[in-house]
Amino acid sequence: MHKQASFLFAGGVPSAVRRKYHFANAYNRQEAAVLTHVGQMLMSPKSLIKEAMHKSRLAALVIDSKVDELPAAAGFWGNALGLTPVLGDDKTSEKYVHLQVMPSDVLVLVQKVEHTSLVHLNIETDDIRAEVLRLERLGATVVNEMEKWTVMQAPTGHRFCVVGPQRPDFHEAPNTNTWV
Repeated sequence: MHKQASFLFAGGVPSAVRRKYHFANAYNRQEAAVLTHVGQMLMSPKSLIKEAMHKSRLAALVIDSKVDELPAAAGFWGNALGLTPVLGDDKTSEKYVHLQVMPSDVLVLVQKVEHTSLVHLNIETDDIRAEVLRLERLGATVVNEMEKWTVMQAPTGHRFCVVGPQRPDFHEAPNTNTWV
């Protein structure tokens, strides 16, 4: 069968399609049916879901520190957590210090900030736009879109970032979530 569709039906999936096919995620029912202008399905939901899925997982714990001396802050957190601070040699080392963890562990960063000191999470994903849309459907809002990440706020008021893959095992790791 030729895989061609003239548009994505944005108003929801017709009930006949919902009954015929089981969708893994209720939020994707609106996105799962590709229809022609006369309403005939040209792509099976399984093939569409395969093309539409993305992955994400917790990437990092970021210790935002309103300090003058980032190395001193990283030294404190390194000693407190039993991790070795690793100073970079590029321009990001003025703003970030990594605390050495095992490659498959959640990253721990100490970040120099201008706002109040706090801790925030980074969620890594292979599709920032899709992950932001998924999180918006859960109630989060976009605070700021940066060049390489998006700052969001949870319904609880907590801020977090959606970033590209940060750890080397992201694509093969069994602890990534696959969303459709």
